[in-house]
Amino acid sequence: MSNDGLRQLSVEKMMDGFQFDSKKEISYCEACTEGKLHKSPHPSASSRRAEYVLDSVHSDICGKLSPKSASCAEYFVTIIDDKAGTCGLCVEIQEKSVL
Repeated sequence: MSNDGLRQLSVEKMMDGFQFDSKKEISYCEACTEGKLHKSPHPSASSRRAEYVLDSVHSDICGKLSPKSASCAEYFVTIIDDKAGTCGLCVEIQEKSVL
């Protein structure tokens, strides 16, 4: 917060017990400066995509499902190929024994 902002908080008594000496300058605060920085958004396309099918595979286990599936499965595993960008396989399992 700037000196002017702190001065306003003090003069207008916007915070109980807050006193600010307007003649005293506040020194540079690295943590405050870093906190005000904006981060760049994530890139829309990854620069490290897989070059070949099955180079990079992502998987996740999902569940416990309620109600169970037609085959009485409570969990399923998704496996996604980074190159193809599509779900290559969904496997239903009855117990969380994949881990």
